[in-house]
Amino acid sequence: NFTVDVGDNPGTDGIRYYATNSGILKNVRVIGKGKVGINAGFLDQSGPNLIQDVEIDGFERGIQSQWVWGGTLSRVKITNCRSEGVYVSANVAAIEDLTVENTPVAIVNDMPKDWDHWCGVIALTGGKFSGGKADGPAIINKGKLYARNVAATGFAKAIESSGSNGACEGLSVVEFSSGKVRKLWDDSPDGALKLPIKCEPEVTWEHDHTKWLCVDDHGAKSGDNKDDSDAIEQAFAAAAKDGKTVVYFRGIGGSDPNWYDLKRSLRVPAPVRLVIGLGFGRVLGKDGSGFIVDDASAPVVKFQNLDSFGGPPITLTNASAKQVLFAESSGVTVIGDGAGDIFITDCPAGVHLKKKGQHCWARHLNPEGTGDTGLVQNDGGTLWCLGVKHEGKGVRFATRSGGKTEILGLFNYGGTKDEKDPRPSFIVEDASFSLAGIREIAFDQHTALNKVRETRSGETRTFDKNTVKEHGWIGWSLFSVWKK
Repeated sequence: NFTVDVGDNPGTDGIRYYATNSGILKNVRVIGKGKVGINAGFLDQSGPNLIQDVEIDGFERGIQSQWVWGGTLSRVKITNCRSEGVYVSANVAAIEDLTVENTPVAIVNDMPKDWDHWCGVIALTGGKFSGGKADGPAIINKGKLYARNVAATGFAKAIESSGSNGACEGLSVVEFSSGKVRKLWDDSPDGALKLPIKCEPEVTWEHDHTKWLCVDDHGAKSGDNKDDSDAIEQAFAAAAKDGKTVVYFRGIGGSDPNWYDLKRSLRVPAPVRLVIGLGFGRVLGKDGSGFIVDDASAPVVKFQNLDSFGGPPITLTNASAKQVLFAESSGVTVIGDGAGDIFITDCPAGVHLKKKGQHCWARHLNPEGTGDTGLVQNDGGTLWCLGVKHEGKGVRFATRSGGKTEILGLFNYGGTKDEKDPRPSFIVEDASFSLAGIREIAFDQHTALNKVRETRSGETRTFDKNTVKEHGWIGWSLFSVWKK
């Protein structure tokens, strides 16, 4: 909620953005006659991170996203740049609802030093580009590109691509993949699932501080290694009784132990609509303990800045029929055990959708670790993800029982040193799955030897080293694992 104005300084960046695994630059305007509006590629080892609801006006380059570990752009508007709106190289960029106006080129997806294994990878849904170079394209693609719902005016065409699928003519693009569509069955479509997309709910910030309540004031104490469940439950009860809308944890610091302990699950009562850590709100769980949204909760409950870093994660469970659970900037496990919608934004989190009909929208999701059953599991629900980064080995996503999972933009980092490790990165069992814009790399070990295992009506096929030769570092525009 502020503006950065660099004035007339052509060598100056508006914001140099560095965040790793969890980080969100949100509701910010960057203006001036500078070099790069948001430079998200000025330092190694940055990313994954999120840029959301941001406006940039007047720079040479709007956003620079290179040599980082995944970047997500959501609802960004760029105007009056002298060169290009978004520049991507040696990175995966997941982009939704990008507007670029009065700029020669909307997007450049580049390849450094002709290194195909480090080319830019972009998954884009929703692009409105106008007022560009009249004899040029809105998008210049030298890497791997998946794009859909793109409309360009004031350009010669929407996309110029050097991929194996050749050029993309016209100013309107319904769906385009720059390279070969990978699949295990010939009847899998040459397109993504295209699941419905919803924006996160608006949770009004509470400006009346008399409606804020601190768990510490009801006996919760970080760092003493004692169960804080009773104290936090008492805080929720007091909030419900007195009409409080915000329950918060004081930020913590210092060495371990410095966390709050939550050893049983607690329900969040109305009218509480925000549970937040002020600073580093570190809360460790036990045996799946956490917070539950149910039919007695507020219509929308948001959890923000809660993290179980280095310990057993707390769970955030939506067990309601219609209430909405919204997790932002929280390192937790999110569980769908009802019918209410779930939104996840900027979270290093695991996910498990347990019920048919459960819907979840995730933007910048970073599940990490080793898994046999899936860091993200979808058992019959509908899961849409924009910007995913993995790190570790074993099963990353598992979709079963008629579930539908779509990922736009994925950076899979790491693999295994065991050539005989049978676990695939993605499991699809009588379900639907599509992945657009994937980069996989690994240092000092193998990338995943088994990429995808798909089962249809008892028949199983695996995208592995015995069936295809595409292993090692990869960059793909689209993987289709579904049937119409």
